[in-house]
Amino acid sequence: ECASSCALAASWSAPLTLDLGNVGSSSAIATDLTGRVHVIYRSDRLQTLQYATCLSGCTVLTSWSFATADNSSSLIGINPSIYVTPDGIVNATYYDGINSFIRFARCLALCGVDANWANGTPDTGPFVGRSSAIVMDGAVRHVVYQDSGGRNLKYATCVATDCLQAA
Repeated sequence: ECASSCALAASWSAPLTLDLGNVGSSSAIATDLTGRVHVIYRSDRLQTLQYATCLSGCTVLTSWSFATADNSSSLIGINPSIYVTPDGIVNATYYDGINSFIRFARCLALCGVDANWANGTPDTGPFVGRSSAIVMDGAVRHVVYQDSGGRNLKYATCVATDCLQAA
């Protein structure tokens, strides 16, 4: 949180260290319309994609809720991207380093609960999604991601409700 001139270190609040053991090698952050902070990150210790959220007092560890968003492989959650819709639906893209393709995760509500996360694979590659970004325009999800095999940038959209399956 920055008070005024964010170019000055003195303007920033004291950082909170989420001392959760070897986490954050890849991470992304977003806020929603209520000001809630949403973080998606890779836990190297747990070998999972983790989610954390906080509405207020976010410089205090006990203000955060945590969940596992995906644990489908031991190299899941590399280079995540996150987007939160105006109605609070959390969407994320990230890379599965074991299977070498992009993954998608979605949570409709109560995202601090592991069971509320659904996962899918928008493109089975191979070697796609090492880096990705996701945004939404109304009901349309827009995703760009790297095709490492062909050394290209790929763009895909999804208008389905769940978007958990490859096209």
